[in-house]
Amino acid sequence: MPAAEPTPPVDPTRSDFRTIHLFRPQNQLGDLLLNVPAIRSIRERFPNARVVLVVGRQNAAAVLGQRWADEIRVVDTRNFFGVAGGGIHGLKGPRPDLAVYFTTVSYSRSAGMLVRWSRARARVGFDPATYRERDRAALTRRVGYPGAGKHENRWPADRFAAVARALIGRGLSVWWLEGPQDGGTVEAATQALGMKLPVVRGESIPMLAARFARAGLYIGNDTGPLHLAGATGCATVGIYGWTDPAEWRPVGRCVRSVRAADGKLESVEPRALLDAALPLLAEERCAVG
Repeated sequence: MPAAEPTPPVDPTRSDFRTIHLFRPQNQLGDLLLNVPAIRSIRERFPNARVVLVVGRQNAAAVLGQRWADEIRVVDTRNFFGVAGGGIHGLKGPRPDLAVYFTTVSYSRSAGMLVRWSRARARVGFDPATYRERDRAALTRRVGYPGAGKHENRWPADRFAAVARALIGRGLSVWWLEGPQDGGTVEAATQALGMKLPVVRGESIPMLAARFARAGLYIGNDTGPLHLAGATGCATVGIYGWTDPAEWRPVGRCVRSVRAADGKLESVEPRALLDAALPLLAEERCAVG
């Protein structure tokens, strides 16, 4: 793949941009949804520009049809041919005035190259040195970011069981949600609870979003489904350890966060979750319509 031609620096705060490409093709669903306020702000800041959002095939369903982008461009970054196809599209397509590369907990080299191949006159993103990476996006402006590496965000299964027991005791119907990396968790929670509950697994993003929209409450770890639940308007309570909810909490008016004072996930007690969740169930604005 040929390298993008060099471009002189362009001020990314200009208001006369006609075409803006936003890149978030990585596979983290929650991080994509966390970028939504920034994407909406760019739409509001440049109301007359054509905004193109570039996303990965695995998460495209979460943003297809949104009004804050004029085009959703889907790229399969899971294989070489998908990345190469996206690169060729950028090299042969119209040259955007601005490209924004969204990164959060990790740096995607293929996404960086897609930004470079866009040939945008201004390319803005977090400083790749934060991730100990070289600048594959050829950024014209680097933004500092105090991030850290990804760690396990799983609250202990027996504590989920304790919360489930309390909710069932209040006459509520409780279901487990199992993700592709949650092997053994439902079994452990079931053993701790002493009874079997229905399990949701293997659903697509639209199906899961529809389920959240009908649910009265979602309680979960700091991961993709938490952000999806909050975005649908579902009453949502997130459990945080090393990650700071001030930075990572989902977008949503009925979202609450619980974090222990020492910042350790294992220090969060079930009572704290119930104290956050039960008032949400009583709020009229957060009730299922």
